[in-house]
Amino acid sequence: MPETTPSSPFRPPYLPLAGGIALGVVLGVLAGGAGGRDWTSAGVGAAAVALAGALGLAAYLFAGANGENFAFSVLASSMGRMIGSLAVGLVAMFGAGVDARSLWFAILAAGLVALIAETAVAVRTLKAAGKTIGEVRA
Repeated sequence: MPETTPSSPFRPPYLPLAGGIALGVVLGVLAGGAGGRDWTSAGVGAAAVALAGALGLAAYLFAGANGENFAFSVLASSMGRMIGSLAVGLVAMFGAGVDARSLWFAILAAGLVALIAETAVAVRTLKAAGKTIGEVRA
């Protein structure tokens, strides 16, 4: 990520975030459907993460113009993605009667990959803003 100077304004790294969530969704479907489990339930679980992740990407638009605010909005949105995925997963499991094991395998695998991508982007953004994790105070 390029250094931010007064002449080069901060550009939010949306593509790595969207790519991490998309990779998580694909791996979530594969993990949830592997071993003869229900592929439809795995797809529902991965779709839960994709839906919550897309809402999180939309929330990044309100992050502000500097890297520090963006990094914190990524982490806050990550928490929202996890809670949203859990809510959609519970509704699907109890309301639609999908296979619970496939559903939760997919949600956990997709969520883990998305979390890794979100954390990496947040750390790189803080570094580009000239901050370290220890210097940032809530």
